[in-house]
Amino acid sequence: MKARTCPDCGRTWSDRGAVWCAGCGSTLRRPRPGFRSAGGTDVGDEAGEGDGSPTTPGPRRPWALLTVLAAAATIVVAGVLTSGDRSLWPSTATSTDGAGTEQTAGPATEPGAGTVDLNAPAPSADGTGEWSPGTEPGAAAVVPAGSSFPPSEPTCDTPGCAIWRSTVLDQRPLLLSERLAVHLGLELLVAVDLDTGRWRWSRGHNDPRGVSPPAATTASHLDERTLVIAYGHLLRLHAADTGRILGEVDLGPTQVTDIRRHDGQLVVTGRVADSEVPRTRIVGLDDAGGVRYDLEVETPVRELRPERTTAPLLAVAGGDLVRFDATTGTERWRQSLDARQVDGTTLLDLDSGEVTVHSTRDGRELLRVVRPGAEAAGVRGGVLIVSFRDRIELYDRDGTALGELAVTPERTVVDTTSRQVIVATLPAAGSDDPQPQVRIGRRTGARGGLASLPSIGNVATVPLPPGREPEQVQVMRRADGVVIAGPQPDWAWVVDAATTAATRLDLPLLPSSAIGHGEGLTIVRNGQRLTVLGSGGSFAVRGATQIASLDPLLVHGGNGTLLLDRTLVDGRPEAQG
Repeated sequence: MKARTCPDCGRTWSDRGAVWCAGCGSTLRRPRPGFRSAGGTDVGDEAGEGDGSPTTPGPRRPWALLTVLAAAATIVVAGVLTSGDRSLWPSTATSTDGAGTEQTAGPATEPGAGTVDLNAPAPSADGTGEWSPGTEPGAAAVVPAGSSFPPSEPTCDTPGCAIWRSTVLDQRPLLLSERLAVHLGLELLVAVDLDTGRWRWSRGHNDPRGVSPPAATTASHLDERTLVIAYGHLLRLHAADTGRILGEVDLGPTQVTDIRRHDGQLVVTGRVADSEVPRTRIVGLDDAGGVRYDLEVETPVRELRPERTTAPLLAVAGGDLVRFDATTGTERWRQSLDARQVDGTTLLDLDSGEVTVHSTRDGRELLRVVRPGAEAAGVRGGVLIVSFRDRIELYDRDGTALGELAVTPERTVVDTTSRQVIVATLPAAGSDDPQPQVRIGRRTGARGGLASLPSIGNVATVPLPPGREPEQVQVMRRADGVVIAGPQPDWAWVVDAATTAATRLDLPLLPSSAIGHGEGLTIVRNGQRLTVLGSGGSFAVRGATQIASLDPLLVHGGNGTLLLDRTLVDGRPEAQG
């Protein structure tokens, strides 16, 4: 049988039934007549080979290619290094909020009418559902010696560090659940198995970015049940296991900026566009897009739990701290604020210095201390921290005072375990001989069924009053100690929890380097090269400079996607604290 050659990458094929090139993902034969692209243009009349079997969109015409390139450029500028909905590097803009043309939602019963059939599955070349163009196990080829340019596929410089790679999944957003990674392309949604990179399903996708790059995705969410994508005020819900559309919801004029589960229920939020005072709309949905309730509040209270778990639905509403039932939208409890300052469920009366911490479960008071002159208070890692102008005080869950420390609150971070509290104040930016000040204390080990203090948010900086922002300082645990970093980007130390000795991290830096720390790893980006560092070593990656997830370690970019084996750099297992 005569071999065929891919017109884009030159790879040869003997299988004339192949639909996509496994090397670069390009279409190898024409689509069926009448197929419509994401922009609504009929591409079914293009010349090419065809045998009547299921097909996919053909090669894009030049104008369509320009549109896609413009959209890709918008995405790259919006955020080169992202992790979920926030950047690993604080200085990097990662917002994907669209500020362009609003897209009109179609009828919920006819999603995508007039464009692509959004529920039509992409074809498989052999009819087995194992269709995975451009996906191969292991690392890509080594970068040629002396080459100043990365190859046309992502690479890893250490044998065995890449578990699988794809040259089709690119720099567009990647969402992760326990089992899947979903690629939000301009024309296709693609779900791949996290362990192997094999495609589980793909669906046509009329993303508004394809015809209006500014109309970017404003929020997204993936879990074991649903994939939800917001395009401004339009929500589309898909089944996570098949990609089938479950429903569409138009929340105009509110632009959706957050989607997550609270107490197991889907909840979306966004600013109310026509409100004279800043207000947030909270809408509870079932998994098919049915609206269960629609609320307006002053401010949502975000309690961030460990990844892929849910949190209670809290907000400031009507001048009170309220917990709503995430299923029905009814109030479960309400605590009057009386002009008190709020940090999660910690309330501070600035006049008297009274600090109270309340349970997220039923609103009851868990802890009360009175500290006149306090400027801020909040719980970090189960420890109550009361901040003053030049010092902080710490209290354990039973009210036991753990100590008072003279610090600069804006440059101070706190890390806790069940037995330890580590407080580190970073040096001022520009110091000639920068050295962090580290103090470690033992917790009281409160017993007797005392309730844990609710830690709202995942921030490690000490509480600050409204209007005072922390400096760019970070803290994270890894196998050999606690990493503290900042406020200058290239400052980072590993602190020995037993001796408080701080050892400066040696980072491979260039003048334009971007540095981030999280989930036990340090990532340094130099142009198209990422260096991944952990307590057990390091490796380098080229051609994939965006971070989809740190655990598992999934990176992607214009050249494709790599799932990396982070155990090669993790070192010994972290000791239980």
